[in-house]
Amino acid sequence: MTASLVEIAFISNPTEEKLLNNPEFQDKSAFAIAQGICDYLGVKIEKEQNPKIKVNNITIEGIIYQGSTLAPVRAFANALKLPVVYDNKTKNVTVGGVKIDTMNFSGVSYTGVRYLAETLGYNVSFDNKTKITTVYK
Repeated sequence: MTASLVEIAFISNPTEEKLLNNPEFQDKSAFAIAQGICDYLGVKIEKEQNPKIKVNNITIEGIIYQGSTLAPVRAFANALKLPVVYDNKTKNVTVGGVKIDTMNFSGVSYTGVRYLAETLGYNVSFDNKTKITTVYK
């Protein structure tokens, strides 16, 4: 049986340790490893495209995190024509006056599409053919 050991960063290096905890870095590293293996085996691999979210005829590019579609908070709120407020003291984010949970990836705050939409009274549908999530009233 063939095996490989790949070192992508060192946990003893504080800068690299931060990278190891970054989901975007983890995804890029995993894809690069998979690509190398596929290249060696002569197998074609294609990276999955980021999900598209349609809100009021505006298309937003999201990300998949642990099986959920996330959207950038500011772009999502702007498409819904709702204000975004960040309280620097409490580190809370509100959209349309509602406090929401967020996750930060590469300096951008994301929130769950279904979570925010349904919290604000919107509906969510997913078209399996086009792979587009639509948010609507």
